[in-house]
Amino acid sequence: MSINGSNITINAAFLQEIKDNNLRLVELLKTLWKLCSVDDKRNLEPTKFSELINKLRDLLEMHFTLEDTLGYFDDPLQIIPVLCKEAKRLNGQHVELYLEINAIADQAEESLHLQVNGIIYTKLIKRFRKFHEALLKHESEEYDLIMIAYYEDAGFNADSLFIS
Repeated sequence: MSINGSNITINAAFLQEIKDNNLRLVELLKTLWKLCSVDDKRNLEPTKFSELINKLRDLLEMHFTLEDTLGYFDDPLQIIPVLCKEAKRLNGQHVELYLEINAIADQAEESLHLQVNGIIYTKLIKRFRKFHEALLKHESEEYDLIMIAYYEDAGFNADSLFIS
């Protein structure tokens, strides 16, 4: 998924459109968050969790592929160092995030074939919550990058706008 070029930038309009139009991903994340917010072990739903996590894995694969194909590109005509550096970092996170959701989905599916107990499921829920936090942070940082690109296009200096 990651682009190997030394200078990577974004097509802000395409990247924003991909994000804005992925309502299924947003709804699925909300549903999973609600399911994982229940701490009562009597309300465990491992089968539903596994099904939803598998859907999330598939949607994220498509989402990241679209972003990598249409939202990010290498060898830009205009090199804005701070934008290129941040674009490369965020683009590289797609692989890490996908590998993590893939591992969670595999573990959730494997746990269905075992005798499901609260400890295994609770660990999966905690792992998903950590993943969810990382994904939301990533998405927020990509939105920030989109705004920086728009400001740069409007003639502002990205270096003075970028907040790390």
